[in-house]
Amino acid sequence: MRTHNAPPPESIRYHRTRNAVLRHVAGEHLLVPIRSDGTLDAESLYILDAVGAAVWEALAQPATRAEIEAAVRSGFDMPEGHAVGADLQELLDDLLKQGLATEEKTS
Repeated sequence: MRTHNAPPPESIRYHRTRNAVLRHVAGEHLLVPIRSDGTLDAESLYILDAVGAAVWEALAQPATRAEIEAAVRSGFDMPEGHAVGADLQELLDDLLKQGLATEEKTS
């Protein structure tokens, strides 16, 4: 439930940071954080499924949650009624918490 002060979701744009890179290794999608010295932190990697990797790719440019969801739906031929929103928001929240994505409120 949104509070009266919270901006509507369509006014928030998400964008990935340069703090991680996505690597494809042995059929896995690995999101590997980059340390402050520029080296990869293989001890803190994240394993993404194909949908998670598609979300990461969609975050290459600032996008609203609806735009990211549309990209995922089209990339995986998901029907309009297929529930994606809660899982997408959970992934976005995790990426924000880990400093791997940013959010920007637009007017």
